[in-house]
Amino acid sequence: MTGSFCFQTYLWEATCLSLTMAGELATELTTRTMDMLRTTNLGILCLRKSTRV
Repeated sequence: MTGSFCFQTYLWEATCLSLTMAGELATELTTRTMDMLRTTNLGILCLRKSTRV
């Protein structure tokens, strides 16, 4: 019984760790994507301003 409980506890901790890592990865990817979009949008705005002048 104790061995089974320890194994279940290990699985639960591993699952929580995986979810935490997945959340951190999602946050990192979202941040990088937003930075990339912001940079791209600024580049497009600069191009539009320079072609209008």
